Amino acid sequence: MSIFGNRLKRVNCKTWDATAEGFVFPEQGDPEFMASELMDRPNLGLAFSGGGTRSAAATLGQLRGLVHIGLLDKVRYCSCVSGSAFVTIPFTYLPDSWTDKTYLGPAIPPENLTIDHLRQTDRNSCAHTIANSVLIDDFLRHMVRLAGDETFSRMLGDVFLGPFGVDAGRRFFAYDHWSVKVILKHNPHMKTSDFYQVRPGRPFLISNSLILRSENPAPLPRRIPFESTPLYVGVRPLFPGAG
Repeated sequence: MSIFGNRLKRVNCKTWDATAEGFVFPEQGDPEFMASELMDRPNLGLAFSGGGTRSAAATLGQLRGLVHIGLLDKVRYCSCVSGSAFVTIPFTYLPDSWTDKTYLGPAIPPENLTIDHLRQTDRNSCAHTIANSVLIDDFLRHMVRLAGDETFSRMLGDVFLGPFGVDAGRRFFAYDHWSVKVILKHNPHMKTSDFYQVRPGRPFLISNSLILRSENPAPLPRRIPFESTPLYVGVRPLFPGAG
């Protein structure tokens, strides 16, 4: 049984030419999708690095600290990749049923940390999810369900997003109610409940990934950086002949 039977087959999308002279990203320059509240914040961005669950744990601690000192409310952009995305994506789309305090956990000065803090995590916290993440069983389950090249991403979604009410296989990701309204205008077969919306007050999320072109063999395979945000996905530079 395939896991994709519930998905919409056709969706009308808007496109932007990022190579055009004077290009401005949609959240700043497109009247239909402009996130004006972001422009009220300082031009400040955060970049969280990758590294699996070690990166996830580091990112969680950094978010705790930033919230604790009141700096995150002043951040305009948040960039993540790999392990840091395990934390920042569910944080960005955290449902109202979770508080930030529950998700992030307490900010504890490093000199006061003990092994007991790791053993006594709240079951509803991101720290508990990271500390108890088991990937191989979920990976095999999606292989059996014929998830194909999405096996790995579906596994990560189940382990790190699913506990916080986010199911990447059943809904789309959008920015806010206004952007969803614009999308529905061009897709009358869709409905508001088809989308997750960003929790108000969050920085604008940029989740980074990489496309590897298999027809470009080692030692120099073509690597194309790919960005996913609540408003758009795509590649900034032009890659001639990439297909």
